[in-house]
Amino acid sequence: MKKDVKLKLKLKVKKVASEKFFQHYYRDVTVDEIVKAAGISKRTFYENFESKEEIVKIIITDEINRVKSYINKILNDKKINSLDKIIKVFNIHSQNNSLKFYDNKLVFKLSMEVPEAYEIIKHHKDTFFKEMVNLFIQAQKSGYFRKDLDIVCISRIGFLFSEMVHIDSFKEEDNYSKMEILNTFNKLFVQGMLSRKFIVKKYKGIESILEDI
Repeated sequence: MKKDVKLKLKLKVKKVASEKFFQHYYRDVTVDEIVKAAGISKRTFYENFESKEEIVKIIITDEINRVKSYINKILNDKKINSLDKIIKVFNIHSQNNSLKFYDNKLVFKLSMEVPEAYEIIKHHKDTFFKEMVNLFIQAQKSGYFRKDLDIVCISRIGFLFSEMVHIDSFKEEDNYSKMEILNTFNKLFVQGMLSRKFIVKKYKGIESILEDI
Protein backbone atom coordinates (compact mmCIF):
# COMPACT_ATOMS: atom_id res chain seq x y z
CA MET A 1 0.00 0.00 0.00
CA LYS A 2 1.39 3.41 -1.01
CA LYS A 3 2.42 5.75 1.79
CA ASP A 4 -0.16 8.48 1.02
CA VAL A 5 -2.95 5.90 0.64
CA LYS A 6 -1.97 4.29 3.92
CA LEU A 7 -1.96 7.68 5.66
CA LYS A 8 -5.43 8.53 4.33
CA LEU A 9 -6.73 5.17 5.48
CA LYS A 10 -5.30 5.65 8.98
CA LEU A 11 -6.81 9.13 9.20
CA LYS A 12 -10.19 7.78 8.11
CA VAL A 13 -10.13 4.95 10.65
CA LYS A 14 -9.00 7.37 13.36
CA LYS A 15 -11.89 9.73 12.54
CA VAL A 16 -14.46 6.94 12.53
CA ALA A 17 -13.10 5.43 15.74
CA SER A 18 -13.04 8.87 17.44
CA GLU A 19 -16.71 9.38 16.66
CA LYS A 20 -17.57 5.91 17.95
CA PHE A 21 -15.55 6.34 21.15
CA PHE A 22 -17.08 9.75 21.76
CA GLN A 23 -20.63 8.48 21.38
CA HIS A 24 -20.24 5.19 23.26
CA TYR A 25 -18.11 3.55 25.94
CA TYR A 26 -14.76 2.35 24.59
CA ARG A 27 -15.46 -1.25 25.68
CA ASP A 28 -18.75 -1.28 23.74
CA VAL A 29 -17.16 -0.29 20.41
CA THR A 30 -15.96 -3.29 18.44
CA VAL A 31 -13.41 -3.56 15.63
CA ASP A 32 -16.23 -4.88 13.43
CA GLU A 33 -18.18 -1.65 13.94
CA ILE A 34 -15.13 0.48 13.16
CA VAL A 35 -14.23 -1.34 9.94
CA LYS A 36 -17.84 -1.29 8.77
CA ALA A 37 -18.14 2.47 9.34
CA ALA A 38 -14.76 3.04 7.68
CA GLY A 39 -15.67 0.89 4.69
CA ILE A 40 -12.65 -1.41 4.96
CA SER A 41 -12.10 -5.09 5.63
CA LYS A 42 -11.00 -6.51 8.95
CA ARG A 43 -7.87 -7.79 7.23
CA THR A 44 -7.00 -4.25 6.08
CA PHE A 45 -7.57 -3.00 9.60
CA TYR A 46 -5.11 -5.45 11.15
CA GLU A 47 -2.57 -4.77 8.40
CA ASN A 48 -2.45 -1.18 9.61
CA PHE A 49 -3.31 -1.39 13.32
CA GLU A 50 -2.28 -3.89 15.93
CA SER A 51 -5.50 -3.49 17.88
CA LYS A 52 -8.31 -1.19 18.96
CA GLU A 53 -6.00 -0.02 21.76
CA GLU A 54 -3.46 1.24 19.22
CA ILE A 55 -6.06 3.57 17.70
CA VAL A 56 -6.68 5.04 21.14
CA LYS A 57 -2.95 5.66 21.57
CA ILE A 58 -2.85 7.38 18.18
CA ILE A 59 -5.85 9.58 19.04
CA ILE A 60 -4.37 10.53 22.42
CA THR A 61 -0.82 11.08 21.13
CA ASP A 62 -1.93 13.15 18.13
CA GLU A 63 -4.08 15.38 20.32
CA ILE A 64 -1.35 15.82 22.93
CA ASN A 65 1.18 16.75 20.25
CA ARG A 66 -1.27 19.24 18.75
CA VAL A 67 -1.87 20.89 22.12
CA LYS A 68 1.85 20.80 23.02
CA SER A 69 2.72 22.49 19.74
CA TYR A 70 0.24 25.29 20.48
CA ILE A 71 1.46 25.71 24.08
CA ASN A 72 5.15 25.65 23.12
CA LYS A 73 4.59 28.49 20.65
CA ILE A 74 3.15 30.53 23.53
CA LEU A 75 5.86 29.60 26.04
CA ASN A 76 8.67 30.32 23.56
CA ASP A 77 7.24 33.65 22.40
CA LYS A 78 9.76 36.22 23.67
CA LYS A 79 7.55 39.12 22.58
CA ILE A 80 4.94 38.58 25.31
CA ASN A 81 5.27 38.62 29.09
CA SER A 82 4.49 35.79 31.52
CA LEU A 83 1.00 37.10 32.35
CA ASP A 84 0.02 37.27 28.69
CA LYS A 85 1.33 33.72 28.23
CA ILE A 86 -0.85 32.48 31.10
CA ILE A 87 -3.91 34.17 29.62
CA LYS A 88 -3.23 32.65 26.20
CA VAL A 89 -2.79 29.17 27.68
CA PHE A 90 -6.06 29.54 29.63
CA ASN A 91 -7.73 30.48 26.36
CA ILE A 92 -6.57 27.26 24.71
CA HIS A 93 -9.97 25.55 24.59
CA SER A 94 -12.17 28.54 23.85
CA GLN A 95 -14.72 27.97 21.10
CA ASN A 96 -12.89 30.45 18.87
CA ASN A 97 -9.69 28.46 19.08
CA SER A 98 -8.54 25.92 16.50
CA LEU A 99 -8.21 23.34 19.28
CA LYS A 100 -11.72 21.95 19.51
CA PHE A 101 -13.36 21.34 22.87
CA TYR A 102 -14.75 18.12 21.35
CA ASP A 103 -11.23 16.72 21.04
CA ASN A 104 -10.44 17.64 24.63
CA LYS A 105 -13.56 15.91 25.94
CA LEU A 106 -12.80 12.78 23.90
CA VAL A 107 -9.25 12.60 25.25
CA PHE A 108 -10.53 13.01 28.80
CA LYS A 109 -13.20 10.33 28.22
CA LEU A 110 -10.69 7.82 26.84
CA SER A 111 -8.25 8.51 29.66
CA MET A 112 -10.97 7.45 32.10
CA GLU A 113 -11.86 4.28 30.16
CA VAL A 114 -8.50 2.95 28.91
CA PRO A 115 -5.65 2.34 31.41
CA GLU A 116 -2.88 2.80 28.83
CA ALA A 117 -4.44 6.04 27.64
CA TYR A 118 -4.59 7.25 31.23
CA GLU A 119 -0.84 6.71 31.67
CA ILE A 120 -0.07 8.69 28.51
CA ILE A 121 -2.35 11.51 29.64
CA LYS A 122 -0.95 11.48 33.19
CA HIS A 123 2.58 11.97 31.92
CA HIS A 124 1.43 14.84 29.74
CA LYS A 125 -0.51 16.46 32.60
CA ASP A 126 2.46 16.21 34.96
CA THR A 127 4.71 17.89 32.41
CA PHE A 128 2.11 20.56 31.63
CA PHE A 129 1.57 21.31 35.33
CA LYS A 130 5.31 21.83 35.89
CA GLU A 131 5.45 24.20 32.92
CA MET A 132 2.48 26.17 34.25
CA VAL A 133 3.93 26.37 37.77
CA ASN A 134 7.16 27.78 36.30
CA LEU A 135 5.12 30.30 34.32
CA PHE A 136 3.19 31.32 37.45
CA ILE A 137 6.47 31.72 39.35
CA GLN A 138 7.79 33.95 36.57
CA ALA A 139 4.62 36.06 36.74
CA GLN A 140 4.99 36.36 40.51
CA LYS A 141 8.67 37.35 40.29
CA SER A 142 7.80 39.91 37.61
CA GLY A 143 5.29 41.58 39.93
CA TYR A 144 2.11 40.53 38.13
CA PHE A 145 0.98 38.21 40.94
CA ARG A 146 0.84 38.77 44.69
CA LYS A 147 3.99 37.85 46.61
CA ASP A 148 2.05 36.28 49.51
CA LEU A 149 0.58 33.47 47.40
CA ASP A 150 1.73 29.86 47.48
CA ILE A 151 1.97 29.58 43.71
CA VAL A 152 2.24 25.78 43.59
CA CYS A 153 -0.91 25.37 45.71
CA ILE A 154 -2.83 28.00 43.73
CA SER A 155 -1.77 26.41 40.43
CA ARG A 156 -3.01 23.03 41.63
CA ILE A 157 -6.44 24.50 42.50
CA GLY A 158 -6.82 25.96 39.01
CA PHE A 159 -5.64 22.75 37.40
CA LEU A 160 -8.04 20.58 39.42
CA PHE A 161 -11.03 22.78 38.62
CA SER A 162 -10.32 22.72 34.88
CA GLU A 163 -10.21 18.90 35.07
CA MET A 164 -13.42 18.73 37.10
CA VAL A 165 -15.34 20.73 34.50
CA HIS A 166 -14.66 18.05 31.88
CA ILE A 167 -16.13 15.24 33.97
CA ASP A 168 -19.52 14.11 32.62
CA SER A 169 -21.11 14.40 36.06
CA PHE A 170 -20.26 18.12 36.16
CA LYS A 171 -23.63 19.70 35.41
CA GLU A 172 -24.12 22.82 33.36
CA GLU A 173 -26.02 25.51 35.27
CA ASP A 174 -29.10 27.17 33.74
CA ASN A 175 -28.03 28.61 30.39
CA TYR A 176 -24.30 28.50 31.08
CA SER A 177 -22.20 25.94 29.21
CA LYS A 178 -19.18 24.19 30.71
CA MET A 179 -16.93 26.39 28.61
CA GLU A 180 -18.58 29.58 29.90
CA ILE A 181 -18.22 28.33 33.49
CA LEU A 182 -14.56 27.42 32.93
CA ASN A 183 -13.74 30.73 31.23
CA THR A 184 -15.42 32.69 34.02
CA PHE A 185 -13.48 30.74 36.64
CA ASN A 186 -10.20 31.30 34.80
CA LYS A 187 -10.82 35.03 34.53
CA LEU A 188 -11.61 35.36 38.26
CA PHE A 189 -8.73 32.99 39.07
CA VAL A 190 -6.17 35.20 37.32
CA GLN A 191 -7.75 38.42 38.55
CA GLY A 192 -7.61 37.21 42.16
CA MET A 193 -3.86 36.62 41.90
CA LEU A 194 -2.95 40.02 40.44
CA SER A 195 -0.77 42.18 42.65
CA ARG A 196 -2.09 45.49 44.00
CA LYS A 197 0.78 47.29 42.27
CA PHE A 198 -0.18 45.85 38.89
CA ILE A 199 -3.90 46.51 39.43
CA VAL A 200 -3.27 50.16 40.35
CA LYS A 201 -0.98 50.59 37.37
CA LYS A 202 -3.35 48.94 34.90
CA TYR A 203 -6.67 49.64 36.64
CA LYS A 204 -8.50 51.03 33.59
CA GLY A 205 -7.17 48.31 31.34
CA ILE A 206 -7.71 45.22 33.51
CA GLU A 207 -10.85 44.13 31.66
CA SER A 208 -9.16 44.39 28.27
CA ILE A 209 -6.18 42.43 29.60
CA LEU A 210 -8.43 39.60 30.80
CA GLU A 211 -10.97 39.65 27.96
CA ASP A 212 -9.08 36.95 26.01
CA ILE A 213 -9.84 34.37 28.70
